Parts: sequence; structure tokens; C-alpha cells
Amino acid sequence: MLRHAVTIACLLVLAAIAPAQTLPNIHFEKYTLKNGLDVILCVNKKIPAVNVNLWYHVGSKNEATGKTGFAHLFEHMMFQGSKHVVGEYLALVEQAGANLRAGGVNGTTNTDRTNYFETVPTHSLEYALWLEADRMGFLDEALTQEKFANQQDVVRNEKRQGDNAPYAAVQYAVAEHLYPMGHPYGHTVIGSIEDLTNATLDDVREFYNTWYVPNNCSLALVGDFDPDDAKELIQKYFGPLAPGKPRSRPGVNIPFLPRNKTVRILDRVPQARLQLVYPVPHHFTPEEASLDYAASILGHGKTARLYRTLVRDQQLASNVVVYNAAREIAGEFHVIVTARPGVDLARLRAVVDSQFADFAENGPSKDELERLKVETSMNFLGSLERIGGFGGIADRLNSYNTYLGNPDYFQRDHDRYQAITTADVRRDFQRWIADAHRLEVWVEPETSGRPDAEEFDRSVPPSTDGPVVFDAPRTERRTLDNGLEVVVSPRPGLPLVSTRLIIKTQDVNESEEKAGRSTLTAAMLDEGTITRSALQIQEELDRLGARMSVGGGKTGASVSLCCMTEKLDDAFEILTDIVLNPAFDELEFERQRKMTLDGLRRSMSEPGYLATRLFQQKLYGEEHPLGRSSDGTASSIAAITTADLRETWSTYWRPNNATLLFVGDITIERAVEIAQLHLGAWREGKLPMTALRPAPRRKARTIYLVDRQGAPQSEIRIGAGAPARKDPDYHAMQLTNALLGGAFSSRLNLNLREDKGYTYGAFCRLAMARDHGWWMATAGVQSKFTTASLHEFRKEIEGLAGTIPIRPDELRNVQRNLTLGFVQNFESNDMVAGQLSSLLNDDAPLSALAEFVPAIEQGSPEAVTAMARKHYGFDGVVVVIVGDLSEIEAPVRALGWGEVVVLDADGREQ
Repeated sequence: MLRHAVTIACLLVLAAIAPAQTLPNIHFEKYTLKNGLDVILCVNKKIPAVNVNLWYHVGSKNEATGKTGFAHLFEHMMFQGSKHVVGEYLALVEQAGANLRAGGVNGTTNTDRTNYFETVPTHSLEYALWLEADRMGFLDEALTQEKFANQQDVVRNEKRQGDNAPYAAVQYAVAEHLYPMGHPYGHTVIGSIEDLTNATLDDVREFYNTWYVPNNCSLALVGDFDPDDAKELIQKYFGPLAPGKPRSRPGVNIPFLPRNKTVRILDRVPQARLQLVYPVPHHFTPEEASLDYAASILGHGKTARLYRTLVRDQQLASNVVVYNAAREIAGEFHVIVTARPGVDLARLRAVVDSQFADFAENGPSKDELERLKVETSMNFLGSLERIGGFGGIADRLNSYNTYLGNPDYFQRDHDRYQAITTADVRRDFQRWIADAHRLEVWVEPETSGRPDAEEFDRSVPPSTDGPVVFDAPRTERRTLDNGLEVVVSPRPGLPLVSTRLIIKTQDVNESEEKAGRSTLTAAMLDEGTITRSALQIQEELDRLGARMSVGGGKTGASVSLCCMTEKLDDAFEILTDIVLNPAFDELEFERQRKMTLDGLRRSMSEPGYLATRLFQQKLYGEEHPLGRSSDGTASSIAAITTADLRETWSTYWRPNNATLLFVGDITIERAVEIAQLHLGAWREGKLPMTALRPAPRRKARTIYLVDRQGAPQSEIRIGAGAPARKDPDYHAMQLTNALLGGAFSSRLNLNLREDKGYTYGAFCRLAMARDHGWWMATAGVQSKFTTASLHEFRKEIEGLAGTIPIRPDELRNVQRNLTLGFVQNFESNDMVAGQLSSLLNDDAPLSALAEFVPAIEQGSPEAVTAMARKHYGFDGVVVVIVGDLSEIEAPVRALGWGEVVVLDADGREQ
């Protein structure tokens, strides 16, 4: 039954890299079914999961003339269900335990192969093998014109979106002009719109029956499984599948350019770009390793030769990228230089040629090559950390098996890089780059000229471009002996001072039975002290012309005071009294309790409040402290006593849990004097642990519905956890949120309000606090457009993660919006205090204010897309909809997006 076997129990035997650069062995077993399917089994018990990885040896190079894009189009068709598998493949495999967010399931196409993989729990291995075998053997019986037409549209839109990106035309120029007519690499993987449009269902079936056959596939299992059991399952599901006809494959075909070729492109791009492309050898050759090293030394990272010269020293370019792309039958060596405004591309080319001439004559230094060899070893080791995913163990085994016919090439692949010498790099660079001809693609910004005239087009708005002028508030800090931190931001000019006493946390772990007691504690402070009634407090403040407010919840509280400089001492005495001497009077508390319950009832009757409250509850879970609202419930508010409030106050209202902030006409010396006089005797206390764990990651999407009979609108909340404030992703997250829904011109609002007219406004809120965070997309939409709106939410959320590329002008507009408007956050003392309070409460450095504008300006589409992929994915989100269930429940369930749960207003399942 088996044509070939390598019988080794498959384990990763970990060993340190010795001086001889010996890597850990990848033990595997390979055999071949009678129908030609190669099988590779590798046991790895790192985690209780298995990566099921299939490589079909077909890519865009195998497409016939007039049928370009078929390999990629067919990859899309493989996710549409098969004869025995009904439903969307990704949804099914996720239900089996695959995690899209963690890179545990995907399918991709390139010029030479198409791969599919999923990592599933060991107990789901059979399910995954069933899915894969069914779409290998029975996909054509489930193909329908409707599915096909849908994926044609998807791929055409994908192509249009890609073509809309800056410099997208370059890929077509390279394919057309680097390769001769009829060369397998003479077209792009995505294909042409014309060919995609002209494709028929019969064409797809023919492609499937030719290439998606067992004898054109390599199946690798890597993970925690029993090999004997796996063999039985593979034979059961894949063994009966019929092989395909023998196939011919194009051989090595490196194009030859008799002379340099230049292609000039005018495009709507912000900067001119020079791209040099050289035909070079295919992969797994010694030349590939040499040219990989040459590319890294010349253009990879800030220390690279071309980058140092063009970007740092001469400042002629904003970026330089050099890479060697070896493929199955030929390779391409690319040099991409993006010019700074006003720099001629010919000047850049001259610098590149000068650097290339020096490299061809002298080659790399020994130190440069040795550093790269160490990096290469680390990269090889790094690929062993994952059983699957891109570049993981399964990918390595299948790559070697598909292209070389032998999975056992890991050490030799590593060694061919370690064996390269400086002389090898110099020789191969001389032959394939310095002495060779190349394709030059010059991309220059398209400009439109108008004849001189006195009249002008008034429809063209004046430019808003210009430097962002912002001086961050200056701050000074001191700490009293009792642990109270004093922070001052002097703002002379007006004789006003804004003061905030910030309590960094209250009882974050308050029980469900007493939920809301931290909020009530803060609310009761200005309801009377031992010596002053609530009315007396207000009267004295009125006499001083001062304003004071108190508020907070379990994650923190504050007392705010604003007054004239000359009245500060008197006003601060009142602040001190309410902080140090609250009465917690029973009568006043009962009054406050009634007001709180009345307010809670009003709030609970508001669909928007209810939706947000339940979103928080379901995002964190009822066992998480943040899953219980700081506002409490009717039953918990009724159960709270003044003793509870006094306990919260005596525990958390302590100087070592507080910061005292002054903003305005005051010096640090005067601030410390006031603090010491009034709060110096405030006694510090022992604080309970108050750290909060982040929102739990969900493996599945859940939709929660709350009935509001006869509601004309549905309140929608969609979101998930986000990083804490201190996370280095903070600024990129701000850009991401602004693009998605943080501004009127955001994608969500322009779509749902301006384009569709479903809502008055659609936005996205981002909260990044001291030790937790979350994002939440929101809108109140017409009931009849509930499911249509959900589709648009999903489209925009996923779009920001890459399916709808970020245009440079779109990003620039958001950057300008955030930076130009930033200074307006500091117009008054109270506004400055608000900005600083947020940082102080979150234990963030005050220097963050000065860092905001530069960080936002340096943001890139790639960084924003990365943030969206990292934190704004649609899989595993919490969706809460408050609306008329008689109208929305059935359509929402029909979406098939995940579990649908009906709740009451308190969040209990119905």
C-alpha cells in the first residue's frame, strides 16, 4: 500500500545550536497513498492541537492563456462548501476549534502553489480531515452558478481594491515587461478583470479536476496525535479518492533581458518611486542564498547600506526596500526607492548604481555576513515555535516536499545559507545584478496643469496643510510624606485655578450583591460632612464663586474644584472637609438611594444605555469585576448600607491612592504649601490589590438580543477588548479607531449615515485604561435595517483590517483631524486638568501629551491595518442589539454569525 516510508517517531528533539550550527531535528514519517497523495506525519506535543496542512502544487503559473486568476479564484471557491459539507468552511472549522485570529486557519495562493491549513484541537482532527477530504474529492458536486458568481464579484472587488492602492500598477508592469510573451510568470496571481469576468462554471470544474487531485497534493499533520489513528483516518477519508491524470509542469525559465528596459508610469501617488527588477535564479539554489544576503546588506533595516546613504545621510529618499524573491522556476531581485518630494529619480538611480558598483567590487564585510548568518539561524529556529501557520513546521515540511520531493531538508536548507562566503555573495551579485540588465519602473505623481488666468475655480478649497503647533503643558511633581502626589501645570495669565483630587481606584472587586457602592460612596461625599450639611457646602462655595463636583465608580473617583486664585485656600478647605470628614448621614443616604434608583430606572428604559451596559457585562463576563456595572442594580442598590460606604471610603480614599492636580495660576511651591496645610495629616492606608485582568478572549462570536417591543430603532453595540493605556500600540489604536468610527468622517459614519441613511450617527468608542481596555462600535438604526446595518458594521470592521486598504489621503485626513484639533483639548484649565487626570489615573507618563502629535503623524496604513487586525477583528466580538424582537430576531438568526442569545434587561438568558 505504501510506496515510501521514513519510519521515525515524530518528535522535536530540542538541541542548542552548536558551533557547527546543528539545528533541532524534525522527526517525521512520510508515506504515499495508492492514489498519489503524499502524507507527512510529525508528532509534536507542545499543545493539544494538530495542524492540518495541505499544499496543492498549482498556482498562477499553471493557468492557461485567457484564464488568468483561476488559481486564486478557485481558492475562494474552496471555502463555499462541498457535497457533504453544507455551510461556510471557515465558520465550520472555527466551530471545530480553529482560531482565525491566532493565524490558525487560512488559504493562500501564489505563483506556484495553493495551500490550506487549520489548527484544531486534537479531538477535532477527524472533523478537519473530513472537511479537507470532502472539498478535495467532492467540491464540484456542490458548485453552483450562484456561489461562483458571488466569488467572481468578491475577487473582482479584491482586484479593484488592490488596484486602487498607490503604486499598484507596478506589479502589472513587472509581469508584462520582465517576462517574454507566454512565460508562466507573465501575469499576476490576481489575474485580469476580463478573464475573471469571462470565466464559466465549466472552466472552474475543469481546473478543479485537473489540479485538485490527490496526486498533486501534500498533506502534513503536525501536532499532538497518535500516528496509527491518523493513518486510519487518512486512509478512510482520502484513500478512496481517485487520482488525476499525469500533469506536465513548466521547467526552470529565467528570463534574459538583452538590454535595460524602462517603463514610466504616471499615477495618483504622493511621491515618486524608482523600482529596479533583475531576473535571478529560482529557489533552493546557492545563488538564492547569496542574493538574499546581498539584499539584506543593501536594503534591509536602518543599518543597510542603501538605507543609510539615501534615507539617513543624503536624505534623498523616505524609504528603501531591497529583497530577493526566488520562486519555483525563476526569481526577481527588487530595489524599491521612494523619493522625497522634489528629488529626481535619475539622481536616486545614480546613487543606487554607485552603491552597487562598490558592492560588486568589494562584496560584503565579514562582519555583515556573520551577523546575517546568526539572524538566519534564529529565523530557522523561530519557525519551529509553531506547529502550523505561515512558516511553521507543517509549512516547512510541505514546502520541501512539494518543491523538492523530500520533507527532510530543514538542516540542509539552513546549511546552504551558513556555507555562503563573502566571495560567494560578491561573485553572484556581480553576475546577476552588477553585470546584468534590468527592468526600471519609474512611477511619478500625476499632476494636472491649468493655463494662467485671473479667474479661479472656487470649488477647490484652500489647503489646510501646515505644521501642527502644540506645546504640551509643563508639569512639576512632588510627593508628600504621606504618599500624596502633587502635580502642578502652571498657566499664568488669568487668576484661576482648577484642582482635581484623583482617587485612582475604589473597590474594583465589589460583589454583585453590593454592586454600585463605590459610585454611591463618591456621590455621598458632598452630601454633608461632620460639620457642614449639603446645603451649607453649596452655599459656601457660592460665596467664593467656586465650583465643585464629586463623582466616580469602582475604577476611580475625583473631586474637582475651580475657583479664583485668591479664593483657593478657602475653597480648598471645603474640599478637604468633604474628603476627610464625610458624614454618611442615614437620612441623606436614603434620599440619595432613592435618587439613584430613580435614575437607574430612567437609564434602564433608554435603549442606548441598556445596550452599552449589557455590552460591558457580556464582554467581560459576570464573574469579571468589570462585568458588573458600577451603577449597580435595583436589588444591589437596595442592599447597600452606610456601613458599606464608610468601609469603601476608609479603605480607598487614602493619600497613597491619590494624586492632587493643580492647573492654572499657581506655582509648585504654593501647591505643595496648600496640600501640606490641608492634607498633610491625611493618613495613608494599606490598599487591597486592585489590578484588573483584561477582557477574556472569545473563541466564538455571540449575538445578544434584548426585546423592546415596538421600538422604531435597534441599538447596536459591537466590540471586544483592547490594550491598556500603557500599551505601545496606543497611538496606532487611536488612528485605527478614528478611521473606523472615531470621527464624523469615519468609515462607519460615512457608510451608515451618509451613504445608506440607516442612522443619525454611527461611531466607535475606544477606552484604554490603566490595566484594561475595550472598543465598541455603536449606532441606533432603523429597525428594518438592522441586519443590513450589521453587514455594514462587519464590512467596515473587517475592511479596516485589510480587505478595504487604507488610502494615503484617507489616513492623512484622519491624522490632520487628530493633530490639528488636538490643541483644542487644552483651551481651558479644566480641559488641561481633564487631559492630565486621564494620564495620572492610568499611571501613564505625562510626557505622553507631547508625544501624541508626532506619534500620530508618523502613523502608516500598515500600522493602522496591523492594529485593526490585532484588536478590531470581527471574530469573537460581542454583539448586543436592543430592539423589537418580533421584527429583528429571525433575520439576525438567519445571519448564521454565531450563537444568538435572548436576554432580559438584567442580562439573564430567556
